[in-house]
Amino acid sequence: MRNFRSLVLGLVLVSLTGVSWGEDASTKAPPLEQTNASVTCSFGKALTEEQTRRLSFTKGKTTGETLSLDGMVRATNSTYWYEVARHFKSTIFIGDFGETLSVSAPKEEAFGVYEARVYYTSLGYMFNYKGQCSLQR
Repeated sequence: MRNFRSLVLGLVLVSLTGVSWGEDASTKAPPLEQTNASVTCSFGKALTEEQTRRLSFTKGKTTGETLSLDGMVRATNSTYWYEVARHFKSTIFIGDFGETLSVSAPKEEAFGVYEARVYYTSLGYMFNYKGQCSLQR
């Protein structure tokens, strides 16, 4: 009987504290929204622009020009882009295909050309390209 009372008392205390056994709204991540930024990037060192990997998106959507590029020239396969972090010295975007784009643009900067890296994994391999991006917010 004593164990039963302890169990009931424990359940009452848990219910009074507001602990939920399901998903807690305070720990749920906010929904992602497409970025309003426009970004144009070139990755890799080459003698001609045709040999570099390229990426361009406007208001969070990859441009048709980028999507029409050959897979060896197109830097990513994402169609939609989301700004997920703005730090003191960098801005981080993620694409809907799993790529991460890190642009060395300070959070207060609205326009400029910055160093950048794009990361993604495919078939167990991680790819990392270094280049530069022009960014306009």
